[in-house]
Amino acid sequence: MSIKSIYWKVAKLLNFFVYTSKEALSQSTYDSLRNNFLRYYKSDYDSALIIAQRLHEHSRFLDDKILMSKAHNMLGYSYKYLGNFDSAEFYYLKALRNSMNSDTQKMYVYNSLGLLYYEWGKYSSALDHLYKSYDLRLIQGNNEELSIVLLNIGLVYYGVRSFEKALNLFKQSADLTNTSTGKQLALLNMSLCYTGMHHLDSAQSKLTRLRNTCKPDCSSSILSEMYSALANVQEERENPDSAIYYYNMAITSRDKHLDIDMAVDLTSLAELEFQKQNFGLALSFLDSSQFILFNFNNPKWLSINYKLYSKIYSSLGSFEASLRSFNKYDSLREIFYGYEKLNELTSLQLQQIEKSRTEELGRLEDEIRS
Repeated sequence: MSIKSIYWKVAKLLNFFVYTSKEALSQSTYDSLRNNFLRYYKSDYDSALIIAQRLHEHSRFLDDKILMSKAHNMLGYSYKYLGNFDSAEFYYLKALRNSMNSDTQKMYVYNSLGLLYYEWGKYSSALDHLYKSYDLRLIQGNNEELSIVLLNIGLVYYGVRSFEKALNLFKQSADLTNTSTGKQLALLNMSLCYTGMHHLDSAQSKLTRLRNTCKPDCSSSILSEMYSALANVQEERENPDSAIYYYNMAITSRDKHLDIDMAVDLTSLAELEFQKQNFGLALSFLDSSQFILFNFNNPKWLSINYKLYSKIYSSLGSFEASLRSFNKYDSLREIFYGYEKLNELTSLQLQQIEKSRTEELGRLEDEIRS
């Protein structure tokens, strides 16, 4: 054997060991970072962001596009929950570009983009991306994955108050899932649709079923949302004391981490206490809500709070403070006047998308069967 051939064999062997050790490092480090991310992503957004940044650096070092896509997806998720939607979109789109060789990763990123646009109020874009995720999941034939994306598509229709369409999608989602969490989420969202349709007995019935399933096993997030939904029903029934009780239950169920849902519950409590003329308590709840909303840069609910501040200060005879609050509300209201008009247009756009999607899905299902 020549020296040259021995050299190439040794080089090949070294490359093999470098590749396999690099691959092992890739998976073990990714698993460790991912587990840490999952530990913090709903309770400590800053820590989750730092972990996602570390995973991004790790994936760049390994030059692994799928890991890069996963890291970008986690960065997008972290920025979304910090209220920085522009940065979230930037990283989600980078995640999409790096996922082109993996349909599985691509379907997750489409879903992430869809949920971002839903929370951003860009409902047509949300539906477009969620349906792309649906197409990929339909090809894979995994019912649990289909259940998740149908639930998310339902949220878009709920967002534009198409309650019957949303309700139908939530029912489809419930039929496809075998997980307790999936069924609990479907029941919760069905109850919200019934409340929106003013079918309060049906809403109460779904929440009673949900409450029964939550006794042995229920996450804190579902539990808190269930109590918020129960409070909504009581408000619609004009039972303010019961509504206050359930909003307090919702807040104490949220693991003490601050998020927009907690801020909304606090605003609702402030409104109810204002109606009962408990102005000091109303201001206390409103201050807590406003503190959270400033951290998340949420102008929609900030404007709602400013309007309530104005009413409370006026009732207290503090007319200068009332006027200052109203002016802040008025400056933000112009943004959301356009937002509400856009939603009217969006409802029509969704109908057109739904019509074209029905035809596309029919063709796709025929291809899968053939």
